[in-house]
Amino acid sequence: MGRSVYIVDAFTDGPFAGNPAGVVTRADGLSDAQMQAVALEFRQTETCFVMQGTEVGVDYHLRWFTPTVEVDLCGHATVAAYTCLAAEGRVLFGAEPVHLRHTTRRGVLSVWVEGNHREARNVSQGLPRCGGRRTTQPRSPAPWGWTPRAWSRNFLWRLKRPANASSCRSAG
Repeated sequence: MGRSVYIVDAFTDGPFAGNPAGVVTRADGLSDAQMQAVALEFRQTETCFVMQGTEVGVDYHLRWFTPTVEVDLCGHATVAAYTCLAAEGRVLFGAEPVHLRHTTRRGVLSVWVEGNHREARNVSQGLPRCGGRRTTQPRSPAPWGWTPRAWSRNFLWRLKRPANASSCRSAG
């Protein structure tokens, strides 16, 4: 199965707004150098690489790269990644938010995804373990006057391989 690559505008429901991030789903088997090269090519503040989780009770393994270095965590790229996983049918929605776990360089983190069919409508993240405290589901942004729609919608750009890839290599 081929890799899917996306640019997702997190925290918005329209194009050219929000906080963009690159996402590569099915990134298993990519080397560090390949991930760094892809992040450089995307030229987003962060690009998230999603691999299948290998630990018991963990769904995915996530890594984030800027165009120049790997970083430990990235919130908006995590939201973008779970938006893509939902669009690919890799999040099974129910009546309650789906609790998923992923490993990172900072440990195991939790995400809760609400939606239906293949659309993530709300992605909430727990905070990394700090001082022995457990990761818990964040409260709704409603107390701050934010609507869930404005807070959690994401606009997904699906990038496809061009029919003639060599034509894209020359800029003039």
